[in-house]
Amino acid sequence: MGDNLFGDFFRSSTSSNSARLQAICAMFTLIPILIFISNGPKVALATQEVTVYRMNHHDWLGNPYGSRSSLMNLEMRTAATLSRSYAKKCLLLKIDEIINSTENFEDFITNPMVGGMLIIIPDSFAKIGDEKRSKLLTLEKSLNSRSFDIPIYFVKEDANLIYMYQELSKESTDEAKTDQFIGADILNAITLDGYQLSISGPPPKPINEPIITNIETKLVGSKPDDQSTIVVVAHNDAFGISPGLSFGGDSNGSGVVALLELVRIFSKLYATRKVKPSFNLVFLLSGAGKFSYLGTKKWIEEHMDIKESGLLGDVQVSICLDSLGSLPDNSIYAHVPRVPKETTTTFKLFNHLSEIASKKDINATFTNTCFNIIFITKS
Repeated sequence: MGDNLFGDFFRSSTSSNSARLQAICAMFTLIPILIFISNGPKVALATQEVTVYRMNHHDWLGNPYGSRSSLMNLEMRTAATLSRSYAKKCLLLKIDEIINSTENFEDFITNPMVGGMLIIIPDSFAKIGDEKRSKLLTLEKSLNSRSFDIPIYFVKEDANLIYMYQELSKESTDEAKTDQFIGADILNAITLDGYQLSISGPPPKPINEPIITNIETKLVGSKPDDQSTIVVVAHNDAFGISPGLSFGGDSNGSGVVALLELVRIFSKLYATRKVKPSFNLVFLLSGAGKFSYLGTKKWIEEHMDIKESGLLGDVQVSICLDSLGSLPDNSIYAHVPRVPKETTTTFKLFNHLSEIASKKDINATFTNTCFNIIFITKS
């Protein structure tokens, strides 16, 4: 029948209808057998463990966000070879394929053949330019605001991954050059050897009561009968596309550093009776700041339950430090619900801040916000 079994079936020049019918029946009899064989145990020529980062998975205010699945055992394909798939695959992507075109990502995520994604990201974000970094942040914000049914993972670029990506893409180019008969794509899909991504483990379980840790310290003023208090707060967490890919040097590592430095300076002042201020200072490092400041909310609720403390009633000003790591327009902003009157503690405090900032050629400005609290930020 020739070297090409299926090709001979479809190129048969016999005029006999029964011969054609027999050939077609033979083909469809062999396909299930091949599928059965292909689904049997496969010999792995090599295995390699890589560290992958799963996209966030959480619910907030009753709305689902992030990747809702975690387990995956699929053959990998690139975008170039995905069209030749007849079963769900893990799509191997370079981040450049989606940051330049959101339409590409929408096509991939809605493709019924995509059962999961593994996205290659730069091994160091310090090596990329400002434009690409800006696009990555925009993409991250967009993905964090959505929910996906398939597992989505990220992996840092290395030589092996790039080789794998190139091999899978080359495979598509080689196949495209071949003059194939009808049904060859099906045969290739059945018999093709490639790269398998296997991620196993227990399914994720909801954490209904997450542990939120706050760290608080207090410097007591020189007048025991005057309990006027200023609270300085900075949240100590960061948020990104994946917990292991969260970079919080600015938001809010900068706020934490500023708070710790204030603790160091004021501790020396409060240790000396001659210069010890009359008011109390409370410093709070709060958790879950990226989730509507849940740590601060927890701290407030705890002090509301402790009636004898009376701390909340003594607070004159609350200051939150956030994103102070860079000053692109050489300005810092005090976000307040309304511009304070000149006789208030808030105005006096901000006036001192403005004087100090001006000596460093930095502008300090009030800006309105919906929170009944002062946020000192860079924007």
